Amino acid sequence: METHQTLSLIGNILGILLTIGLFLVMGTLIGTSDVLLNMSHPSPSEIQTQESKKAEVQPFIAGLAFAFIFYIVMLVLTFVIRNKTKALGIILILMGFIAMAITNFWGVIPFALLLPAGIVALRHKSTRRYKYDEREEDKGKISKDTVFCQKCEKPNSINAKFCSQCGNELQ
Repeated sequence: METHQTLSLIGNILGILLTIGLFLVMGTLIGTSDVLLNMSHPSPSEIQTQESKKAEVQPFIAGLAFAFIFYIVMLVLTFVIRNKTKALGIILILMGFIAMAITNFWGVIPFALLLPAGIVALRHKSTRRYKYDEREEDKGKISKDTVFCQKCEKPNSINAKFCSQCGNELQ
């Protein structure tokens, strides 16, 4: 697993847990205040005040729902987008900012991991070419136009789409 994937995985899981926790806390607070208000036989003005307080909280709860969806989408995209890491980096940074903003900055900790994940993804270099420990049977076959299979480390032509030894797709 790449560094940006690890950071994104941890950040998104924290974001998902954070939004679930905030949903539970807000639901508990609203439910408790309703129960306590109903136990005190409220006047119509007290009921109206309670309803207006609930209406003030509704945008935050809706923002939590959107943030929850954003974190799940970012988690999936992190592992679906493999070859376009620059686009993934931009998506992680932008959606991290958005998720943090719509949770009234409660999402700062997940964002603190998504920001470096996005930056690392932007700076990521393709691992298609990597250092190869030459074996005796491969000496003389390796040139600048050689790529190595990430599964079996066999040298292949740069134009090959699949490994000549194991059939693994070359990236």
